[in-house]
Amino acid sequence: MNTLNTPHRKQRGLRMLVAATSALALAASGFVATSPSAFADDPVASNNWLEGYFNNIGIGEAGNSYADIDGMGSYLVRSGGGVAPNVTHEIADTDLTFSISGGVSGAPDNLAATGQTIDTTRGLGSLAATPATQIAFVGAATNGSKTLGVTLNYSDGSTQQINALLGDWCDSDPQGTNVRIGTWPERWYSGSVQQLSCGLWRTEVYTLTPDDPDATLELITLGNQPNFHIFAIASDAEIDTDAITLQAVGSLTLDSEVQYGDSVSVTAAGSLTWETGTGDPVTPDNVRYVWQTDGTTVAITDTPQYAVQAADAGKTLRVTAVGIAPGFVAGSIQSNTMNVLKGTFTATTAPVLNSPAQPRVGDALSVSTPQYSVAGVLTSYQWFADGNPVPGATGANYTLAANQQGTEVSVRVTATRLGYEDLVLTLNAPAEVAPGLLTTTAPATISGSFTTDELLSVTPGTYNVTATESYRWLADGAAIDGATASSYRVTADKVGAEISVEVTATRAGYETVSYVVAGTVVSEGQITTVSAPIVGTNPVVGQQIAVTPGEYLPVGATLTYQWLVNSIAVSGATGSSYTPAVADLNKQLQVEITVSADGYESKTARLTAGTVAAATFTATIRPSLTGTAQVDRAITVNSGAYSMSGVTLSYRWLSNGATIAGATSATFAPRASDHKRGLSVVVTASAPGYTSVTNTTNVLTVQAGQIRVTKKPQLKRGRKKVTKKRTVKVGQKLKATKGKYSASGVKLKYRWFVGKKQVKGKKGAKQTYKIRKGNAKKRISVRVTVNKAGYKKIQVKSIKTKKVKR
Repeated sequence: MNTLNTPHRKQRGLRMLVAATSALALAASGFVATSPSAFADDPVASNNWLEGYFNNIGIGEAGNSYADIDGMGSYLVRSGGGVAPNVTHEIADTDLTFSISGGVSGAPDNLAATGQTIDTTRGLGSLAATPATQIAFVGAATNGSKTLGVTLNYSDGSTQQINALLGDWCDSDPQGTNVRIGTWPERWYSGSVQQLSCGLWRTEVYTLTPDDPDATLELITLGNQPNFHIFAIASDAEIDTDAITLQAVGSLTLDSEVQYGDSVSVTAAGSLTWETGTGDPVTPDNVRYVWQTDGTTVAITDTPQYAVQAADAGKTLRVTAVGIAPGFVAGSIQSNTMNVLKGTFTATTAPVLNSPAQPRVGDALSVSTPQYSVAGVLTSYQWFADGNPVPGATGANYTLAANQQGTEVSVRVTATRLGYEDLVLTLNAPAEVAPGLLTTTAPATISGSFTTDELLSVTPGTYNVTATESYRWLADGAAIDGATASSYRVTADKVGAEISVEVTATRAGYETVSYVVAGTVVSEGQITTVSAPIVGTNPVVGQQIAVTPGEYLPVGATLTYQWLVNSIAVSGATGSSYTPAVADLNKQLQVEITVSADGYESKTARLTAGTVAAATFTATIRPSLTGTAQVDRAITVNSGAYSMSGVTLSYRWLSNGATIAGATSATFAPRASDHKRGLSVVVTASAPGYTSVTNTTNVLTVQAGQIRVTKKPQLKRGRKKVTKKRTVKVGQKLKATKGKYSASGVKLKYRWFVGKKQVKGKKGAKQTYKIRKGNAKKRISVRVTVNKAGYKKIQVKSIKTKKVKR
């Protein structure tokens, strides 16, 4: 005994057993199953007198179509757990016990209240060993909690009204005095398993209170509340199992064997009556026959007849008669076992193997469709080669494969139908399998250009079956070494030869086919310019100009060059570059590039570089004038430096930007007329084949010239030269000589001095001077002022005479 919510306590003898499960419950509810999976293997597993009143299924396997506790197809999933069926459980803190039905797929396991009256005489009342004094309902409401009005009818004629409350099957909290009895972790809801704990509740425990304390509970009348589901009535009653349990009187027998066939049925023989264990006769409301093959329930019927099913063939058949009466525990009787033999059938039209007289690899063999003495026969095939099954060859049609060459082929035809013995026939091909015939439906072809370095390719031919081709390329009919691929690149040495290809087609199990595909004579290839050559432009004398050769196919082609001036080849100018000579100035420069390769036509291109221009050079240091430009003083220009050597220089001197006639040397002495004017030089550098470079120097302002005294002026008296020692006297006449100077054409002015004093006036400004009395004892000298345009004037003093004597 299992105890819910409390430890095990002492049993009180025979307890009332309620809510057990079996096919008996199905029969009691009037439910007749048709699917073997819907029934338990034990036809009578229930000992529940209440089960005859069950009319609903609330527990079932996931995905079944019969359970529906809430009117929307929902139910508790049996495999998820819950309260164990067909086991007596105690309710904690009470003397009440109960058990629930279950474990039988498709059997009603609860009573939905619709106004039923339940006979409780044997289960709870006067015929129980010890009548009940307390009861409680075990069950659940759906679509919310529900209250059911219940009338308890006692043997003394008194009644007791109670309002039983049950919480919703999936509520987590109890309603009123409800106590959770057990939970199932899964329910079926809206077409799938939902992880939600739902289960059963126990109502308030009701104490029976008839008017007469010795009266017993004989009937329970339920109100009408279909959403109130009773799985068991827990009580403290003790029952008399002999008085409440039905027993069969008589026998139930089956023949020893039967052979399956369409519309074959069996009938259990025997005459049955029913009584209790105490010998009281009982007429069951229903007798149901539970049919089992090899111990598994396959059907429940209302009569002892059963239509043998194909799935029963080869098994043993047994039937159990179950008597059911409300308020009683169901009774049963079991028959002997019967062997169900498989049926037999014949081929009314035998299959025929369709094959050529000489079957070959690739031939399609077939088996004609047979006809049988029964309908619904399935025909299967297995082909064999030398007695060995061919993997995958299981159809009525089979094409002979390469590995069947030289073998004897047969086919086994197997006719099957459930419930019948298999019919097997073997058909043999007329001869060993010969090699297949390989025929060309479209020969191979050659594509590509028959020129040097071009790729020739074979487009495979087609054949009556898929074949593998191999190739041998030929030049003028002779095999080309190593050329056995599906493509061949023409080499230069094949120019002028005819290229063809020998094709050999093979397939395992088939005869070989060979043929030659004709080609054509190989011609020289055309050199392809990948990138065009480029010659430099704007050729210049003395400057190298080069050709960028370009790129060509085939790779490795040879390039040669010839340079031309005015379309005339320049001797020896055969490189990829050329330096124009002076003689090429102003002439057209060209180059011819010839590309050649073995097996190819040569290709020549003429490129024009342009007209040869004079070369240019530059002054790396500009010409310049340094120092001081001074009248009558030679100055030399710094001619500068140039980017090339060997240049010829010419000069042109300028005065205030105007050319000075004849001034064409590197050195020039400014003229007096150049005084205070800007002096510069135009320097021109030139060379043959080059553009002259002309630069003008910086400008220097010409300073006045410097007159130099080449011979100082002297004093004379007559023809005699006056020296410092010669005596001069009053009355004598002195004359100053002009002296000599670096510049010609100078102008002279004189000024005589007596001592340190100038002789003023005209007398002191003449070239001669007559000594006066007042000059006595004084020294006489003269100062000559030399002047010329463009020069600085200078003053030159003569010597002083001795002191004048009287």
